[in-house]
Amino acid sequence: MNYFVLDNLKKFVEQQVAGRSYGTSREYGRELIRHDKDRQHLCDLLLEGASSDTTEPVDAAYFDSLRARASRQSSR
Repeated sequence: MNYFVLDNLKKFVEQQVAGRSYGTSREYGRELIRHDKDRQHLCDLLLEGASSDTTEPVDAAYFDSLRARASRQSSR
């Protein structure tokens, strides 16, 4: 894929490449695409969750159990 970028955006991209850990503008572009893909996936998951039926009350006890479960999984 090839893209035409206006001068003001090209300068911004060049600054991002120089100031961060990107070797080329292509690497920067790929990273932007990956982040956008991840953001879209998260949005899809949130919408799916919002439209699902609730199974238990979401209260302090729920969040305590969620934190405990996450802690157990991160210690594996």
